[in-house]
Amino acid sequence: MNCFAALKLACAAAAGKRSRNSKWDDKSAASCATEWGKKWRTILQDVLPGAEAATRADSDPEVQKLCMVLWKDIVSWVGEDFLRHLRLFQASDAGGGIDDSTKWAFVPAVDLLLLVGEGLVGCAAEGCFVQSDSTTTRKPFLDALKNWRSSLRKSREQGQTSTADSAVKLWKSKRASEKESEGASKKLKTAQEKDKEGPEEGQAKLNRSPTKVLLLTNVAPSSESEEAIKARVEEWVKKFGRIKECLVVRVPGVPEEDAIRAFVVFDTIKTSSKAYASLRGQVMDGRPLRARFYDEKRFQDGELYKAIPSPTLVLTSMVRPEEVDGGLQDEVEYLAKQHGKLCRCVIKTLSDLPAEESVRIFLEFSTVDEAVKAQAALHGQDFGARRIKARYFNEPRLPGE
Repeated sequence: MNCFAALKLACAAAAGKRSRNSKWDDKSAASCATEWGKKWRTILQDVLPGAEAATRADSDPEVQKLCMVLWKDIVSWVGEDFLRHLRLFQASDAGGGIDDSTKWAFVPAVDLLLLVGEGLVGCAAEGCFVQSDSTTTRKPFLDALKNWRSSLRKSREQGQTSTADSAVKLWKSKRASEKESEGASKKLKTAQEKDKEGPEEGQAKLNRSPTKVLLLTNVAPSSESEEAIKARVEEWVKKFGRIKECLVVRVPGVPEEDAIRAFVVFDTIKTSSKAYASLRGQVMDGRPLRARFYDEKRFQDGELYKAIPSPTLVLTSMVRPEEVDGGLQDEVEYLAKQHGKLCRCVIKTLSDLPAEESVRIFLEFSTVDEAVKAQAALHGQDFGARRIKARYFNEPRLPGE
């Protein structure tokens, strides 16, 4: 099988085309496309000009970006079996090393546009164009990609909230959670008032509304191993009820009594409240424990302490796992490079987190100052129909490394 035949098979399969007798007589190519194909056909319509302003794929920078990202998307999809047929397009290593930006010596841009944009894209001596009316305005590739992500999220949100049943279920769930929290607060307050032998009055007061996550500090010296501290904390709290998770974290640059944080996640607010009432102020191994409830959302997001600025940021709440594609990294790098020199961009999907938070994008800048500037600019910035969450990452290694 030659390279162009393999490319055609890969593109046709990815775009979801069906075999038919005469493709030239079929005007319904868009209706035969998969979601992947519809995505790229939509972007083609936004980026390519109309017939009256045809442009060359090898010289127009926006079309070049589109074709490069589309090519990477196809290559990542076809896998090793097809990839061996595409090696003709790869650059040869002349001793200087090959990275992702120099891996491909040639990208068959026109073939990509015609195969994925079948029935939509045309190519002539003047260049490539797309069927559109004269009032259509071309968009830069990254803007077209953002528009597609935004429309995808909006359609998904409309589908999720279109029925009254889902809204009622959400409301009932929220009310049940609020009642559970209120009930636990009242019971805890009553127990504290009756407990004459408990902690001092100032310590007995709740620091905030109860949650399932309890934060313990001043639990052990910072020189002790995390495994030993975790085992000891689990021994302290297991009598109060079922524990879902126990996490010990070291916090750099803080006083000794705050250097070790032990997060205990209980299965209910009732059990975490019992542990709070019993452990707060109690002397364990010669240390008076400090206990407070911790925000569950912050714990899930990995915001375990006020992070000290570092050269590395982690971005969340940008995309769901199914939205990760070949264009995401280019899009994020473009945003990041506006605030400093970007050394590395790594995208990881963590399977043990909710879909909305499972895709984590790590940005490593050359200096802390650049990371601070980027964090201030990116946090809360719109990305499609969502808002970016940007925080500092102080761990020595990325997840999975």
